[in-house]
Amino acid sequence: MPKANTTSVGIKHETAYYKLYSNGLLIQNIKLLLAPGVEKLPLVYPITFPNELLSIQVIGEEAAWPVRASLGNCELKITPSSHEREIQLKISGI
Repeated sequence: MPKANTTSVGIKHETAYYKLYSNGLLIQNIKLLLAPGVEKLPLVYPITFPNELLSIQVIGEEAAWPVRASLGNCELKITPSSHEREIQLKISGI
């Protein structure tokens, strides 16, 4: 899958994959390696949701939460850190 966020300064590496279920549910899993000092992160989803965004879940220990979200992107607020860290997101919609 092509990387959607390769130009973002705060992202050092991105891995993404998705599953589309027969009932129309689309789940995108995104793993990001963040540079030190990132507090706000604009994030573009690899696939735009056609109808509705249902949820954005942050998996793991890093504190991150969406401050704005739409069908094709979101902005995350992230707890500041002085070292690289990895966050995993599970984004679902229909």
